[in-house]
Amino acid sequence: MKFVPYSINFEQYEKLSSVCPANNFYVAAPGEVPLTLPPTLMEKAVKCVILSSGGGLYIVTVVNILRADSKGGAVDQEPFIAVSSSGILSSGFVHHGQWVGRSVYPGGQFFVAVRGSGIEQYYPYIGVPDKKSGSILEIKPDSHTAAFWAALQAIKQW
Repeated sequence: MKFVPYSINFEQYEKLSSVCPANNFYVAAPGEVPLTLPPTLMEKAVKCVILSSGGGLYIVTVVNILRADSKGGAVDQEPFIAVSSSGILSSGFVHHGQWVGRSVYPGGQFFVAVRGSGIEQYYPYIGVPDKKSGSILEIKPDSHTAAFWAALQAIKQW
């Protein structure tokens, strides 16, 4: 697992917090995420699961980007983490994570169906929560919680 710093500004962070308040999750289409993230990554995104936890002066928000990797035949989780602590903002990506459920293999027909069609944002597959939003304690599948904790561990070690 590798942490790579990637800066966002407080205005973007506040917009993200309004989409997903602390101690909640929200399932978003890539275009709904109010951050300026690398276009090459977001072009491959099929969904984004936003998780936020904390309160007061310490809030951790993870945008777990579900990225279609047609070459690898998988949909991988690529977490972006932003930590706000006493007015200081730290953020970045976690690459090459090893948690259970990080990669989902939807089958070759998924990539045949979506290649060049743009429907990947609407195509159902394993790995997206059943609910659009709710308490962070209710989120399933567990791979999103694992991504949250892996991202937090990675930024702490950085």
